[in-house]
Amino acid sequence: MALSKKKPEDLEEMATSSMRWGSGEEVVAHLDWDENRFYLWFEPTCGFEDFCEEILEREHDDSMMKLLEELRAELEKIGVQEFFDLDSVNSYCKSKCGSDDPYDRAEFYEDDWGNVCGA
Repeated sequence: MALSKKKPEDLEEMATSSMRWGSGEEVVAHLDWDENRFYLWFEPTCGFEDFCEEILEREHDDSMMKLLEELRAELEKIGVQEFFDLDSVNSYCKSKCGSDDPYDRAEFYEDDWGNVCGA
């Protein structure tokens, strides 16, 4: 694993997988690749963003919007990570997951036809 010089806007989302972040926030893991490396980056899910905005509008409570801003800053700081294999991608996702439940963790796999897919 290494921090990539690439930015998310330089990459194409080829596969995605959702997960719970460290404090339970919903994020989506995006994966792109070339012949040498896998490129992974995270963003808040649209659903989590909508939830934060709804709490602000309905309850006039900006705590969730502050949490969303902190999450965005953390994900931007992490940036795009480079990996040489899917096992390393999955291990990294596991290390960032805020839940012990494997169903809350982003994961990627190669299907029977050689396509990389998000679980």
